[in-house]
Amino acid sequence: MAGIVEESKARRNELAAAREKEGEQEREEMLKSSEVRKESSKREREEGRTSKEGKNPLRNSSRTRRSPNRSEEENQSKEMDKEMKTTMIREMREEIKTLRKELAAVREENGELRKELATVREEMRGREEKGQLEEADWMKRMKMIEEKMEQREKKERKNNRGGWKNG
Repeated sequence: MAGIVEESKARRNELAAAREKEGEQEREEMLKSSEVRKESSKREREEGRTSKEGKNPLRNSSRTRRSPNRSEEENQSKEMDKEMKTTMIREMREEIKTLRKELAAVREENGELRKELATVREEMRGREEKGQLEEADWMKRMKMIEEKMEQREKKERKNNRGGWKNG
């Protein structure tokens, strides 16, 4: 049972490390893509200024140029989010299954321990009753011995008294 708990903890740690690594990779990719976009927009601005009129008529506006890229990126991020959610849900379900197995094992062990405790209690009661009976028996014996001793002492006193009178 302890092995199952350790395995599930190790699995959780592995999953957390994998998620963290994926998050770092995504951040790096986003940083790279933002840097690339900045450089390309900078180049486009410079190219636009170099034309004779000061504005390149063939150049698309920044809004129309960026919007498809953004929607593609949003779609990609949504897909990645969906994939991450499904993997997380799958992992959570697997973890729930292992936890349920662990819980069942713990419950079974608790049941066994309860049975064992009940037998030990019953045994202790039996021993206690037996001990009480033995104690009562010893007390009776002690009383009988004390009574015999008292009777002997009385006889001795009687005998001692009688001897003085005669002697």
